[in-house]
Amino acid sequence: MSNADTAYAAIRGKLLHGEYMAETLLSENVLAEELQMSRTPVRDAILRLVNEGFLVSLRNRGILVRRIPIKEIYDYMQVLNLFQKHAIEAAVEQGLSFPIEELRRYLEEEKQGAANKDYYRYVVHSLRFTRCFMSVAGNEAMIKVVDSYHDRMIFVSITNYNRTPHTPHYSSIPLHEDILASLEASDYERTKHLFDDFLRKSKYRMFELGY
Repeated sequence: MSNADTAYAAIRGKLLHGEYMAETLLSENVLAEELQMSRTPVRDAILRLVNEGFLVSLRNRGILVRRIPIKEIYDYMQVLNLFQKHAIEAAVEQGLSFPIEELRRYLEEEKQGAANKDYYRYVVHSLRFTRCFMSVAGNEAMIKVVDSYHDRMIFVSITNYNRTPHTPHYSSIPLHEDILASLEASDYERTKHLFDDFLRKSKYRMFELGY
C-alpha cells in the first residue's frame, strides 16, 4: 500500500468513526505530522476525499469536513425507498425468495452493536441488511448506487449520533424486525408500507434535528 493509500485509509477511518466531525477545520501540516509522513501523500489523500464529497479545500485556510446537506440525504433515501419496493415487486413477479437467514444475521449484529454501544457496528450492519434485501432483485445498477452512498450514510449517521447523544437512536432494529416478520408471512404489501412509513418518519426526524 502506498503512503497516499495509507493516508487516505487513516483519514477516511477517522471520518467514518466520528473523530473528524462535520464542519471541523483540518490542516494538511497537522495531518502529515499525525500520520508521520510527508505532505505530498496526505495532499493526494485529501484530494481523493474532496472528490468523494467528504472534504472541502479552503484556499489559504485549510480543509473543512463537509456537512452533507439534508436534501442530499433525503434525496438518496427517496431513491432507496423506490429500490426497496422494486426488489419486492421483482421477487413477487419472478417467484424469488428473500435471504431470510442472512438478513437475520445482520439484524443480530445490529442488536449486538446497540447492546455494546458500538454505533459504528450497528450502522454498518444496518446498511448490509438493506443491501442484502435489495440484492434479491439482481439489479447491479441499483446495488452500485447503494454502494456509492455507503460511506456517506455511515458518516451522516455517526455525526448525528455524536451530535444528539440523548436522542433515541437504533431505529433500524425495530424496522428490520418488522420487515423480517412481514417477509416470513409473505405479506409484501406490509413490507412496502413499512418502508414508506420509515421514509416519512425519517424526513420528519431529519428536519426536526436539522442535520
